[in-house]
Amino acid sequence: MKIIKITTYGGMDWHDSTESSSYLTENGSYDIVDANKVIASYIHSRLLKFDKEVKDANSSPVPSVDELKQRIEDKMKICLNKRLQEYVDGSTGLKEGWYENTFCYDPEDQEIVVEYAGGQFEFHTYIDVKVIPDANVRYLAVENFLCPNKGVPSVERFYSYPVKKLQEAQRLLDELKLHEDMGRSEKYLMISDIDELATNSWYAGNITVINQERELEKLYEEDPRCAGDIPFAIYQTRHMDLLKKAEDEWFDKRRQMSSLAF
Repeated sequence: MKIIKITTYGGMDWHDSTESSSYLTENGSYDIVDANKVIASYIHSRLLKFDKEVKDANSSPVPSVDELKQRIEDKMKICLNKRLQEYVDGSTGLKEGWYENTFCYDPEDQEIVVEYAGGQFEFHTYIDVKVIPDANVRYLAVENFLCPNKGVPSVERFYSYPVKKLQEAQRLLDELKLHEDMGRSEKYLMISDIDELATNSWYAGNITVINQERELEKLYEEDPRCAGDIPFAIYQTRHMDLLKKAEDEWFDKRRQMSSLAF
């Protein structure tokens, strides 16, 4: 299975920057056949959005998808520079010049850089094309907390085990979307290689907490005084608390091992 992951990071500065992820599709499928055409279509949609946001009478028309695909195959950069508005000096009230807005895609690095208002707002989008053996494909319904604290662009968590079938993953994602956000967050399907996940500390920590929560659910269901499921807000908060505890214990062990080494 060939997938294309899109990761965007940016904001006004590092204090409020966020990081979010998604996957491109081809004819409604995450399994990509013509990666360059799919990327060209994505670049085209981003260019149209940029062109609409930033009006400039002197700007050239947005290239077609086919033209963009050819540029990608030829490893040619795709850049647009536009003016947004006149810059006014706050102390004198005089017009000093123009804010420049820039859109640039580099097919060598598979990166889009968009700058607004002379670089005061900057966003980087990374395009990652990856092939996963079909037997290793796993889907996760993930909640991504956007900039939960200053300087932390995102914190991703999942609350159920990875699944092999997309339909089952979509059901889990739909259920996750029914719950209220615990702050500013987005929900999406993560597509991963199970062999890579197995060696990932982020994945291991979440799985540990999920297992602990499953034990809690059993006790909860066996208690006749309790009716129904654990409210999701409580479940999610406990998940975060337990994960923080697991991380603290991990760091404590590392510190103890370091002290023993000396």
